[in-house]
Amino acid sequence: MIALSTILTAINNNILNALANTHYKDVEIVSKDFTDGIIRPAIRVLYSTSAGKFNAALKERVLNIKILFYAKDKNAYKLDNINMQDILENAFLEDLEVQEGFFMSYCNANGDIEPMTSDIVDTVLQCSFNLYSRENIYDDSSLEDMEDLEINLTDNN
Repeated sequence: MIALSTILTAINNNILNALANTHYKDVEIVSKDFTDGIIRPAIRVLYSTSAGKFNAALKERVLNIKILFYAKDKNAYKLDNINMQDILENAFLEDLEVQEGFFMSYCNANGDIEPMTSDIVDTVLQCSFNLYSRENIYDDSSLEDMEDLEINLTDNN
């Protein structure tokens, strides 16, 4: 199963890759709280999750991601927020590759595609979206394959 920390690392890396060739390349993703004041510019990634068994073999997970962007100047934030919104919207268009061969889709548990939503609350850009996955509950890669089963269907009476 995929660890939650692995998913969050993939999200952070996706954001950092999107910022790499922009004038926001030095913006940090901050994981600590702001008890000593808000660091600007900065990005925070928050999440909430629901998970459970889909069936006997699969775990289902819906992860709500919220990305907060704190513009450099809280009194002149509009242009930074617009630019960052464009960057984030483009960064999360394709399914998120969490690790090689494992992708998470941008949809809810019903399979409905849900686009990113963005709002500005108290000068802070807030972008949110859902990620969805179904994962194997156990690893059966070490089990031997079943050999061919031969059945004689002729009636010998």
